Amino acid sequence: MVRQSHVHVFAQVTPTPTSLAFYALLGLFIAGAVAVYFVSRQRLPLKLQRFKARERLPVQKLHDDFYPGLEMRKFLELWMEIASAVDVPPELIRPTDRFDGELGPVKGFEVASEMDDLEESLMRRCEQQGLDFRQVKIETVDDYIKMFVERVGP
Repeated sequence: MVRQSHVHVFAQVTPTPTSLAFYALLGLFIAGAVAVYFVSRQRLPLKLQRFKARERLPVQKLHDDFYPGLEMRKFLELWMEIASAVDVPPELIRPTDRFDGELGPVKGFEVASEMDDLEESLMRRCEQQGLDFRQVKIETVDDYIKMFVERVGP
């Protein structure tokens, strides 16, 4: 009987600096994504606590009650823009809500981009209307809506 011998050769692969940098960046990206996920999971419920006693009103009712003279299509576009930017359901938002109050970031959980979308929309809309956005003072939802919605009728 002939005995066969197996020889195993293990090659040691030395990572290059480029691959190390790639894996380091990938690791940082994954860690950052996980951190954002957990911060958001804690931030949003805290933000929504501000509205726990507030009745949910259909957006159509909000329009009819507070802005009956404004074009519904444009009103809806602006209302949803605000709701999306501040992470609050549109049915909970009211005209008197302040961007530095009820709709503002949760203390201790500020996210750098939380109000960026709304600020970009504000700048774009001001530019379309020939306004200097730095001179525009918008503190409430009502300010935003009235600044950019078109009136219907007299």
